[in-house]
Amino acid sequence: MHTDVLVWARAFGLDEDESQIVAKVTRDLYSQIFGASQKSLEGRDPNTLTARQLYVMSTWFSGAITNSLTW
Repeated sequence: MHTDVLVWARAFGLDEDESQIVAKVTRDLYSQIFGASQKSLEGRDPNTLTARQLYVMSTWFSGAITNSLTW
């Protein structure tokens, strides 16, 4: 199924070199991907999450959580 939804777009200047473009793309996509992960994991029971999901939670969520036992 094709939905024609624009997920990400960015314009780059002709004077930017490849490393600058890669850094900008990486920063933008990283925040979108982990933002989506955060939304999908918020409020879920940590006992039902996979190791990867727990890793995302431990590296992305800010706040008072000091270890996984406090979830």
